[in-house]
Amino acid sequence: MHVYEVRPRKDHRGVDLISDVLPFGRLWYSKPDDAAGYAKFFSRSHGAVIRVYDVARNVIETHEHKGRFQRVVGFCSRRVALRAKNWAGES
Repeated sequence: MHVYEVRPRKDHRGVDLISDVLPFGRLWYSKPDDAAGYAKFFSRSHGAVIRVYDVARNVIETHEHKGRFQRVVGFCSRRVALRAKNWAGES
């Protein structure tokens, strides 16, 4: 389970998205909704908890996301395989 925290910056210029799973430790956003959207998008295959804090360091929102991995197998992959087979001279 990944844990993300959205905290207001000390200089009052937006918010920081903080998590151990981020490559650089924290990311800066102008709005809390943008930071939560990033966390939801990049944790779509993992479970995640996103906590939004106010200036007094109280939790004002909590989002829980159950990760699910969706495997896409479609017509396109079959078509590519058939073209490769025909190109190689196989029937």
